[in-house]
Amino acid sequence: MKSLGCSCTWREHSKNGVWLWAVVVLHVRAFGLIALASMAKPGCEERCGDMEIPYPFGMGDEGCFVEGLDITCNRSVVPPKVLLGKGNLQVLNISLANAEVRVNNTRSLSYSCYNGNRTSGYVTLPENLPYTFSNKTVFTAIGCDTVGYVTDNDSFTSGCVSQCMNRSTVVNGSCNGIGCCETTLPKHKNYLRVSATSLSNYTLSKEYSWCSYAFLAERESYNFRGTDLRLFLSKADLAIVLDWEIRNGSCLSTANSSSIPHVCGENAECFDSERGIGYVCRCIRGYEGNPYLSGGCQGMDSLSLPPPPPFPN
Repeated sequence: MKSLGCSCTWREHSKNGVWLWAVVVLHVRAFGLIALASMAKPGCEERCGDMEIPYPFGMGDEGCFVEGLDITCNRSVVPPKVLLGKGNLQVLNISLANAEVRVNNTRSLSYSCYNGNRTSGYVTLPENLPYTFSNKTVFTAIGCDTVGYVTDNDSFTSGCVSQCMNRSTVVNGSCNGIGCCETTLPKHKNYLRVSATSLSNYTLSKEYSWCSYAFLAERESYNFRGTDLRLFLSKADLAIVLDWEIRNGSCLSTANSSSIPHVCGENAECFDSERGIGYVCRCIRGYEGNPYLSGGCQGMDSLSLPPPPPFPN
């Protein structure tokens, strides 16, 4: 046996061999050396600009994506923009593990100002597409004389009130009703309209807060600052999170059907959507990759590493 750099007994050599094998495995895991397959369906485009587009999302031919999860790559701008379906919501990130899509959302911004400038904001997700607002998305209003509203124009209306007695009461990073307020949203909505208005026409606050703002935003992506009372329009860069699922049936109905394709690959589990419509796939424990592709979930077995040396009795 080749020396391991120490004066060791056979038993100690064997122990060292086990440890060296374990170190190799740990390095493979730590530095991502598992050769994962492409995240796109074979033969389909993999990227739009710098963003990887994983199946069941896809671009181009219908066979490259599951119905409702098509992506448009707008290459007329630099860098290219990834758009949801044929619409104009810009995709910032796609998560297979959480079944979420993060999109730009400055279009939901509503404001109302002392000088009479005002606008309302809304986000519409087509009913025939498998997207709804995630509970990671919240409604937020900013201002010192402000009431903000959010509604689906049907069964849901909510909002919050934000006031400040003076500028010194505003605390950066706090959204508890002094300069900034927020409220959660009901699950499974695909249309929300927001609006903002003044409680008393900025009578007491117009020297330091002369506008009211309302918008939808990812809970963790917006951090209120006191300067937002005056400068929010010039810096607003908002994102929201959407949930998605495969909507061609349930786990059971697709698994037992010869006519409806079941898109979970090998070493993947199927989970019915909590909405009762559709399902999502996840790699089983010890595997990672794309659970929607055949062979997409890969684990340590895919490395073809030699077996560890026997540990002495």
